[in-house]
Formats: sequence, structure tokens, C-alpha cells
Amino acid sequence: MTTIENYGVILFVEGDTEEEFYRYLIAWLKLQGRKLKTVGPVIIKNLHGIGGFKRIALRYYLTKIVPQQQARRFYVVLAYDTDVFEYSGQPPVDWQKVEYVFRAYGAADVLHIKQQRMIEDWFLIDLIGLCRYLGLPLNTVMPAGRNANEKMQQLFSRANRIYYKGHYTKRFLDELNIGLIYNQLHQELKPLENLLFMNVKEEEL
Repeated sequence: MTTIENYGVILFVEGDTEEEFYRYLIAWLKLQGRKLKTVGPVIIKNLHGIGGFKRIALRYYLTKIVPQQQARRFYVVLAYDTDVFEYSGQPPVDWQKVEYVFRAYGAADVLHIKQQRMIEDWFLIDLIGLCRYLGLPLNTVMPAGRNANEKMQQLFSRANRIYYKGHYTKRFLDELNIGLIYNQLHQELKPLENLLFMNVKEEEL
């Protein structure tokens, strides 16, 4: 019999769009029959911008998480887009320093989920699902655009609608093939998945 561990997880995300996606993804994995490894809390904290990883995240950790650490360990997961770092000589966040501080204050481990480009790139993996939601022909060609956000805006514009980042996202997540998205992103999502869920062999014990 597999022992359910008593540790907590705090997942820090950049914004409302990411918050909705990760909540949906975790719920979807549970619906697939995946079993959580932990009986401790799984918290998703929205930092409302990349700069929040430097101050807001640590302040939240010190005030909300550290007081609980006598009862259980907590793992820190940092989920962020990499597009803001691609052409920057001075990245806005020193991830080594952020990780060091969390470890200094007792984090069991610090894991990174590096979203290649931006979260909209993930949504566009299921272009057909987006077209279904928008009432566009399912053979609609991917719009041109400098980035995925522009492509999303153009796609919505074809349906005479406006793409809003943020909590609006949950309106179309049900239309997306999350399995398709998950399969293509499996390597990126693996740190979070391994932390939260038992693998098949563990579930069979």
C-alpha cells in the first residue's frame, strides 16, 4: 500500500491566465484517475506579473507558508514564461537568487516550470478546439503574428470577438483538448506532475 505523504506545494504563477490553466490542468489530471501523492495543501498563488517572483512570492511564503512548516514540508514551484528573458541582457529575475532565498527559509525543494514563449503558445496547440469555441471553420489556418498573444487576438477577431487575458480563459478551457496540450508539454510539466501525482507503478502498489 502506497503511503500518502504529508507535504504541501505552493505553485507561483505569473498572472490570471496561468492561474486558470494550472487549476484546470490539475483538476483534469484528477479526472483522468491520477492520485495525489500528498494530503497536504496544493496552493496556486498568482503574482500578477514577472516582478512578483522577487518580492511578492517571498513575502507570501514567509507570512503564509513558513508558519505551517513545523507540521509539514513545503515545495516551491515557479512557473513562468521564458519570452521575457530571450533577448534581455539583464533578465528581470535572478532565478538562482530567488531559489537560494526560498531554500534558506526552509523550502524542501524549488522546482521550475519554464513555459517556452508564453501561455498562449500552449493554447494554440489545440487550434481546432479554439476554432470550435469561436464558431470558426475547423480548418482555419493559424493566424500570422509576432507572438502567440497576437495570434490569439487575430483568431478571436475573425469571430468578431476580443481575446482577453486572465480569468476569461476559463470560458474556453472546456473546449480545448487538454490531453493533446498535456502530451506536447509533458516534459515541461513533468516537475509539477511528479511532485503532485503518483506514477502508474506507485498507484498499483
